[in-house]
Amino acid sequence: SDRFLHFFHKKSKQQHFDVVQYNTLKEDLAKATEALRRMHHSLFADASRGIQ
Repeated sequence: SDRFLHFFHKKSKQQHFDVVQYNTLKEDLAKATEALRRMHHSLFADASRGIQ
């Protein structure tokens, strides 16, 4: 909600919390997690077909 975002950004500034860097790291984590999920899925799909 707008109230939460206002509060969050206000407190972030008070605590010298870099919201942009936080968002970037969060996006990078999501991308890495998705890449690992795809690799895991691919490995098990290959194993079920008998490919090593």
